[in-house]
Formats: sequence, structure tokens, C-alpha cells
Amino acid sequence: MEIVQQYHVCRELLISWYFQRHFYFSDAVLLREDVPLRALVVISQADNIYDTERVIQYLHEGEVDMHLLPGTQHGGWLVNPQQTADILREITTFYSPLSD
Repeated sequence: MEIVQQYHVCRELLISWYFQRHFYFSDAVLLREDVPLRALVVISQADNIYDTERVIQYLHEGEVDMHLLPGTQHGGWLVNPQQTADILREITTFYSPLSD
């Protein structure tokens, strides 16, 4: 997965141009108080972009609902059909009371 990330972020011309010229990480920050009450945050346990343990602790302190993907790198669920199904099931279960 890291090779895929490196290729797309560093070598693919338009994506590289976008990240270098128009993407500001400070604009992508989502503070826990800004997470809607009916939201589920999915976290990759082996993420190589952020410190997973600190994010889990931070969200836990704010009582934000989370779903942890064990052993998964950043975006790894995209190439793992079982994890994709797990996420969809979790979302369906999480939001099912809204339809009652």
C-alpha cells in the first residue's frame, strides 16, 4: 500500500502538483468537537500518515464513535473486500436507528 501511495502522491503528475500547490494539511484538520454526534470515524491501526494511538485517545476523550481496522495501513480497506464489507455493515448498524 505504501508503494501505491508513493506512486500516486509523488510521481503521478497531477496528483503531485495538487498536493504540492493546493493541499494544506491544516485545512484537513477535523477537531473532535466538529465531528457530528451521529458520525462514525474509521481508523486504520497501522496508518503511516498519523499516529493512530494519539488519534484514538483524542477521539475517545471526546466520546467519538470509532471503528478500528486492525493491522490496516492508510486506505488499506480500499483493497480489502472483507474490511470494506465490515465498514458498510458497521455504518448500516450505526445508522439503522435513524430509519425507525
